[in-house]
Amino acid sequence: MTAADALRVEASRLREGARALRAGAEDLDTEVRGVAAHYPVPSPTLWSGPAADTFATGLTGARAALGAVARDVVAHAEHCEALAVARERQADQLELAARAAALAPS
Repeated sequence: MTAADALRVEASRLREGARALRAGAEDLDTEVRGVAAHYPVPSPTLWSGPAADTFATGLTGARAALGAVARDVVAHAEHCEALAVARERQADQLELAARAAALAPS
């Protein structure tokens, strides 16, 4: 395997990782959204009072924290994509240099 091939493999792996990170970021708050949908608080028919208010505040805080984590994960995925592009450019440069060397008179 040439150095250019190795860089292309690395770029591919970085892109796969970026896709997985994005998918994971989308799912981070799935469970919390489910809890919020099934147990809306405060609710006069389901649950009300100080404990319900505390729960609602905690749930809102958890969703905000997970949103921040999701944004960080997406930012890391974008960084992985940028690294993949850089690896591909390096591979292109190596291949061009190898072609130029092969065509150069001896």
